[in-house]
Amino acid sequence: MALFADTEQKRVGAPEENFSLPISGAYGLQAAMQQAFDLLRVKAIERGANPEYLEMELVESQQFNMVRGFQTTGKNLRVRVQVKPGLIHGYDTLLKNLAAGTEQRA
Repeated sequence: MALFADTEQKRVGAPEENFSLPISGAYGLQAAMQQAFDLLRVKAIERGANPEYLEMELVESQQFNMVRGFQTTGKNLRVRVQVKPGLIHGYDTLLKNLAAGTEQRA
């Protein structure tokens, strides 16, 4: 999931999630990362993820100064987060049971 913030325009948004909010000029990279993780957590839980075993990771974070007329007028922040790829918790037991069933038939 991607989150973009522009402190010059005082907006943060995640276009894929139809999310947009006003922000202050003091909004920083840490706040953007936290907002992205919060949005991803909500999305994952809505889609059936177990919150106790939900692992998320930061894929990309960038911060650029916005310059107009030789003065910094704001920052452009870009953050990408994702649910960490891997097996869903609880599937290891299911896989063992399936493997045991296959061995018994052979």
